[in-house]
Amino acid sequence: MRTMLRMYTQEQGSALSSVLIVLVIVTLFIGGILGGVVLQLRFIQRDINHQHLMYEAEGELFRFFHQRTLSDVPLDTTFVTIPSSNHRIQTRVRYHGGFIQTTSRIESNRNPITIHALFGDRPDSVFNRAVVVSDSNSTLSLAGSTRIRGNITGGIQDLTTNSFKGFPFSGAFDGEFEREAPSFPNLAFSYIQEQITSFEDVFSSSSTGIASAKSLAEGAQRNAQRVMIGTDQEVSRPVSFGNTRTETVFVRGNLLVSSMLELPPYSMLVVEDSLIVDGAVSGEHVVIYAGSYLGLTGTSKVSGQLLSNGPISISGDTYLTYPSAILSNKEFSGTGESYSIRLQDKAILDGTLLYPFRTGQINPAAFRVVIDTSATVRGALYTNGQTQLQGTVLGSVLTHQFYFYESPTDYINWIKDANIDVNQRPDRFIVPMGFRVNPTYTIVDWREEYE
Repeated sequence: MRTMLRMYTQEQGSALSSVLIVLVIVTLFIGGILGGVVLQLRFIQRDINHQHLMYEAEGELFRFFHQRTLSDVPLDTTFVTIPSSNHRIQTRVRYHGGFIQTTSRIESNRNPITIHALFGDRPDSVFNRAVVVSDSNSTLSLAGSTRIRGNITGGIQDLTTNSFKGFPFSGAFDGEFEREAPSFPNLAFSYIQEQITSFEDVFSSSSTGIASAKSLAEGAQRNAQRVMIGTDQEVSRPVSFGNTRTETVFVRGNLLVSSMLELPPYSMLVVEDSLIVDGAVSGEHVVIYAGSYLGLTGTSKVSGQLLSNGPISISGDTYLTYPSAILSNKEFSGTGESYSIRLQDKAILDGTLLYPFRTGQINPAAFRVVIDTSATVRGALYTNGQTQLQGTVLGSVLTHQFYFYESPTDYINWIKDANIDVNQRPDRFIVPMGFRVNPTYTIVDWREEYE
């Protein structure tokens, strides 16, 4: 009897311990769930606060661009807004080659956020044609293996397919010839010329706030916002500005890049005289300027806008990724080159090629845009001069005249052995600013940085 009583008492104590253990486990489980819910709510609130700050930064950009014509956008301006007592937004708007770059820095109780954006313009409907010719004094002739897909329009009187020196036309035209032509667009590019003038002013005056270095390698170590490199440089070993805060690299005299040169996103490389790259240059959304001559060959792969007061030559396996642009500001001949812009070998431009000057009557060859046999433009080619096209344009060609030469004859408004296909133009294609007074400011690139 006593043994049974003792067993009953022990079983009561064991049950109590089991209940307590279960209660502890349940409490920990519920606490874990509640803790997870609280943590999740904090993450959600942080995301909400983050989105709220993003919307405020976007709102500042919208208010700045709203109903603002291109001429109303200053070359470089900064403004500050304080939406609330615990955060402020500093916004910088500046022209960046043919596009507009904005930098919004959001300072709040948490770590600062920097938003970089690049804006271009939606192309006008004239860019939906494969070929637009502004010359109204001749007929456009297709010869050789020329293949054109898309409509042809402009001031030309007629469109024909012709045999050439006994060889019949072997190409194809898949489109319509529009006799009622839209107006040939004009490119207002004074904002690009103003940027070029500001580059030249740096070399001609003693500018303050610019660090100095004897070489590009030393300049990269300086980690300065703007750095001036000594006269006549050669990059024979890899140099990287990729992890620096450098915004503009100035080089006096000439620059030869025979190795690798990496530039930070949204930066500018400004060379006083000539720039020759037979190695490789890389970077995202960079501006590259050379005063008298700009030549890229080798294996460069860069998203960049190439500007020069002289001729520009792109060759080798160079690949200018979207949304790149090329613009020559060469209005007068003086370099001895027989072109203003030339793509040759296997060079590829994903973007827009621009030559806005009307061809001179005395020496038109000095102002010609040349696309050689294996070269490709994917986007648009625009020139008020002559276009010598034997390569490929996957997009539209807007030109004053076409040209090619075969001894002993110059052929005006003949297209021979070329390929143009407007249907292969990149989706959501964006052009640089300047074709419309009231542009549709369109985001080309958007990226966020967290400190």
